[in-house]
Amino acid sequence: MRIQYEVSDKQFKRIAELVRESGARNRTDYLDHAVRLMEWAVGEIKEGRIIASIKKDEIKGEYSYREVVIPIVERA
Repeated sequence: MRIQYEVSDKQFKRIAELVRESGARNRTDYLDHAVRLMEWAVGEIKEGRIIASIKKDEIKGEYSYREVVIPIVERA
C-alpha cells in the first residue's frame, strides 16, 4: 500500500536528516521504526507508565530523568 502526505520543506529536510542519523535504509524503513516506537509508547502510557530519558552523572553516580512529552501519545 502506498501512503502520500504533504510536509513542509523544513519537515522534509528534517526527515532526511533523521533517516541518515538513524541509519535507516530509506524513508520507508525509518517510518516503519517510527511506527513501532509509537506503538510501544502508546502501550506504555495505556499501562500507566511514563516515557522518560535517563542520564547517569558519571561523577556523582546519580541518575536524573526527563519525561518525554508527546501530546498525541498522552491522549492515548
